[in-house]
Amino acid sequence: MEILSNYSLKQFNTFGLEVKTDSYCKVTSIEDIKGLLSRPEISNFNKLVLGGGSNMLFKGDFHGLTIHNCIEGITVLPYDKDYVLVSAGGGLIGMPL
Repeated sequence: MEILSNYSLKQFNTFGLEVKTDSYCKVTSIEDIKGLLSRPEISNFNKLVLGGGSNMLFKGDFHGLTIHNCIEGITVLPYDKDYVLVSAGGGLIGMPL
């Protein structure tokens, strides 16, 4: 898992503003998040968890670590005759029909 420096967030905000984050990392699993957060070099960083960015409006650059949540997947588990349990990854974009 790579941490990139001085990374553009232009593609992650609907307004297409050219803003940057000091550090950026893409995570695709819970294990990625655990591994990332256990790294001592980022313990004092401000952290921003970002999905698709459609609900973000940046006023300026973000000084800290942007964690891009790309965890996908949907699991549907039977619960009882009237309900089911659905687990969806936090980075899931769109839902297959």
